[in-house]
Amino acid sequence: MGADDPYTDLKIKIQHRVIEDLDIDFSELSEDFSKFTGDIEALIQKHVSKEALNMTNVQRDKISKELMDEILGFGPITILLDDPDVTEVMVNGPKKNIC
Repeated sequence: MGADDPYTDLKIKIQHRVIEDLDIDFSELSEDFSKFTGDIEALIQKHVSKEALNMTNVQRDKISKELMDEILGFGPITILLDDPDVTEVMVNGPKKNIC
């Protein structure tokens, strides 16, 4: 969640609420989060719908996808890690990714 993202505060607020609602100790989970994906997605949609009243569906979908990546993936580099054409990802800091 970058500093140039106008929805950073909203995403952080929703992420905290989703994690609270799940009541899961993420440190005790294995890498297989698939059984929680549907629950997490539903909670994200619920909170985005409540909090993002003045947003378009495209904006809500974008926020939902980014939150899924934050909670279950590797944040903004998830899309790169999932891309079979990307063979290397270098993270030089919190604001710049190079592939």
